[in-house]
Amino acid sequence: MNTRIVCLALAVAFSASCQNAGSKSRSAAKLPPAETKAVGKPSKALDVPPAEEAAVAKSASPSSAAATAPAAATAASPELLQSTADMAGYGVERFRIVSSPDEVIAVLSNGTTVICKRVSSPAVSVRGYCYTGGVFEGKWLGGGLSHLLEHLVAGGSNEKRTEAENRDLLQKIGNDSNAYTTDDHTAYFINTTTEHMESAVDLVCNWMLGAKITPEEYRREYLVVQRELEMGKGEPDSVFYYMTAANRFRVSPARIPVIGYQEVIQGLSRDDVYNYFKLAYVPNNLVFSVAGDIDPEKMLAAVKQQVKHAKPGRDFSRDIPAEPKVVSPRSMVGTFPGLGQAKLQLAMPTVQLQHEDLYALDLLATALGGGESSIFTEVLRDKKELVSSVSVMSWTPSYTDGSFQIDIELDAAKVPQATEAALELLEKVKSDGIDEQRLVRAKTQLRANHIRNMQTAEAVASLMATDFITTGDPHFASHYVERIEKVNADQVKAVAKKYFNGQRLLTTALLPTEFAPTLPKAEQLLRPVSPATTQPSEKASDGQIVKIDLDENTVLLARRITTTPLVVMQLYTLGGLTAEDEKTNGLGNLTMQMVSRGTKARSAQQVAEFWDSIGGDFDASCGNNSWSWTASCMREDFAKAYDAFADLVNNPTFPDAELQPMKKRVLAQIQGQDADWTNQAFRYFKKTYYGPSNSPYQFMATGTAANVEAFTAEQVKSWYASQVTPRKKVIAVFGDIDPKGVEAIVRKTPLARTEKIVPNRPGVAANAPGKGAAPKVPGVTVEKVALNKTEQALAGVVVGYNAESVVGKPENFPIAVGDTMASGYQYGSGYLYEILRGRGLVYVVHGQNSPGLNDSLPGTFMVYAGCEPDKVNEVIDVILENIARLQGSPQDVNVDWFNRSKELIVVAEALDNQTPAQQATQAALDELYGLGYTWHQRFADNIRAVKLDDVRDIAARRLSRCVVTVSTPKPDLVTTREGTREYKAFSAVELTPRGIQHDAGK
Repeated sequence: MNTRIVCLALAVAFSASCQNAGSKSRSAAKLPPAETKAVGKPSKALDVPPAEEAAVAKSASPSSAAATAPAAATAASPELLQSTADMAGYGVERFRIVSSPDEVIAVLSNGTTVICKRVSSPAVSVRGYCYTGGVFEGKWLGGGLSHLLEHLVAGGSNEKRTEAENRDLLQKIGNDSNAYTTDDHTAYFINTTTEHMESAVDLVCNWMLGAKITPEEYRREYLVVQRELEMGKGEPDSVFYYMTAANRFRVSPARIPVIGYQEVIQGLSRDDVYNYFKLAYVPNNLVFSVAGDIDPEKMLAAVKQQVKHAKPGRDFSRDIPAEPKVVSPRSMVGTFPGLGQAKLQLAMPTVQLQHEDLYALDLLATALGGGESSIFTEVLRDKKELVSSVSVMSWTPSYTDGSFQIDIELDAAKVPQATEAALELLEKVKSDGIDEQRLVRAKTQLRANHIRNMQTAEAVASLMATDFITTGDPHFASHYVERIEKVNADQVKAVAKKYFNGQRLLTTALLPTEFAPTLPKAEQLLRPVSPATTQPSEKASDGQIVKIDLDENTVLLARRITTTPLVVMQLYTLGGLTAEDEKTNGLGNLTMQMVSRGTKARSAQQVAEFWDSIGGDFDASCGNNSWSWTASCMREDFAKAYDAFADLVNNPTFPDAELQPMKKRVLAQIQGQDADWTNQAFRYFKKTYYGPSNSPYQFMATGTAANVEAFTAEQVKSWYASQVTPRKKVIAVFGDIDPKGVEAIVRKTPLARTEKIVPNRPGVAANAPGKGAAPKVPGVTVEKVALNKTEQALAGVVVGYNAESVVGKPENFPIAVGDTMASGYQYGSGYLYEILRGRGLVYVVHGQNSPGLNDSLPGTFMVYAGCEPDKVNEVIDVILENIARLQGSPQDVNVDWFNRSKELIVVAEALDNQTPAQQATQAALDELYGLGYTWHQRFADNIRAVKLDDVRDIAARRLSRCVVTVSTPKPDLVTTREGTREYKAFSAVELTPRGIQHDAGK
């Protein structure tokens, strides 16, 4: 429903966007995880005297004036005004929209809107929103000013602090910060712990109200944005996204990528950007949202203090031209090298966010394409085997009419048949409607998704603010669920008839260049088918983890967590990729993908229908060191959900009829794995680094096409029975449920009980280079340089060190600190980030410790970067020098930065363990690896105990010999050679220029 996000975070998880209607119907197409929006159980938003209820409710209603701008509410009661005796300037409250013990929403005298919400969480999230984005840039449209400005505002010099001072304070409170730009708003946020709330508010407010945009900072971020633009050209998802927007819109500014066009950006000046900042970043165009386990009045006071000197500005115009009606079919086609699977979107124009048909359209999208039991998945993927994946969403932005969209990945040759089949299904819905059972499942999915996405302070702060900006109602999500529940089958059928019009069909396709070498040929393929809630107010008491030995080979971990009505169940066994060899590579992944495709009691369709009917989910996967089965459900459904979970674990049948379609889907993944430069670079590195020692880590979990094509149903069954289940296992059940009740249910139906346990695969010899002596002078020996010629526009550099890291070993703590000093922890910072990004050499650079299972199967520490092909040598030189810097003197490494790096890790880890699923995974894997389920509870102490000499020593012994791989379209430009480099001195590095990692604009 909400606006299309145009800042796509790279990292590894950010590239995966929501693919089903259950999450996308109220989400942006490329929304970062913390920004994903869903709907939830309604609750009373206002807690005010009856006499004031009508006036306040009106100001919070989507139909009121507040829906048009954050500061547009006009009604208030004197009783709701806070005393202003001790508050000077513009921090005085004008009126309140909500006033309750756990929630305050106020509008200050300068027009700033402040949302404060108490939630039960160890974290606090401070978020600032400017009601401007790509569609509101007026005369600068196409220049990506909102996105470029985001880079400059977040962490940059302002009236209160220099850029270095901002970074200094941000690092002290954890450095967990980000910023993004969308079509209609720009957001900045910091996540930290409650004691740092006031500092986080200070930073965010002063970034947004006092940015100086110095010439030096402008020049640097201007180069960074250029790198983002270049990177987007090499990402098929980005290219396809731009195509769909251009096909949908002819006049609306929504047709323009928020990141802008490179040629237009190159014509901008610093004054252009600064003038736009002064126009848009005025208090009456800003919303601040704070959520955490703190008195809302204290949060409000913190914001008031920071904005009290900010004068209101002129009204920021959000008038944009209306998009003309689509009056005839449109099609657009493009090609992309090495794409593998084609991308196809079938769309039809619909409505804006505030339209009454919103709810029926969203419910229809969920029934058609949300979940494994949805109509399109059942028919197009499973029965007809025309597609590899299909999702449906009703995209309804707040600023223009949206679209009903069907997104498909498939073999290019099947585009005509799949298009025809999809349109036939839409016609069937128009004539027959959707049966009641499917609608009930869809409603449950939407309700559960809201709860699932409201488990953190960050999610609560985000949802309330964006709901307020787009609708004027901070609790729109809760009201949305209530209205979804009231939608009936007749209404769903009516919107299908109203909007499913073939004469308004928008067809967009991106095909592999290998399939259609020229655009005319690509167009010929389309021609025949293209007819021209709120959190609990009382702090809940959560229990400790309870460990129960069910038998000598099975451990149950249970913990009651009452902050959410969800329950997660997870099962892990040792093995995964480490159980495979060259001939069996890919068998584990194929086997686990087949687990949900039918049991002795349920067909694949019945399995899907069950989980959708309770708003739950199930997944089985093959990792590097383990196999896993995971599921979640609402607490009231736990007993029956566990029965279904146990049935899938104990009784999968791996039917022949399901195997071939699944193999096709896996093969489609393999076929397209080189389309993304990061996947291509990592795949080549793994083979080069781990291959010589015959380590199983050389393989990709998906396997090879030859292997997957050859695997039989008997091999899959045998692998599951002989390798996957007969191993030591850990079951984790975390959520709002009594551990004793969990034990009783689990004992009644054990999971994969077996008498004989299969030992883990014997290890292989560690990489010989890692056995070398540490250098006497800081330095590095490059053991090998390997080049891989690609068709990608970008080059991918991976430098792998012979760290021989192993899960649970104490050496991982100084490696983690050294990694953070060099490249940051989750968010970019450190030597590599500041030098490479500061010089405009890379878009992304990061270090990663990837420990192996045991001493015989060691892992590696690696640094990866994406850059232009002609920058490869300089990028490698900087990486080698700055990892070697960790061996240097205290002056070389910067003692203060060493201390800060440890705190960055501690804060980030605390923020990463908020949800029941995160906590269950951590405890279960620690227990599985023999570390004990409480191991991670000591993580912060172990990090803080690391000494500088520990980092210098581990760097000298474990980070001084490496392999360099480069995947590039121009290998002839690479001049890096094998040999030893010594560093008697290191280049100067400024560790305080930037504090914010930005998402790539779309």
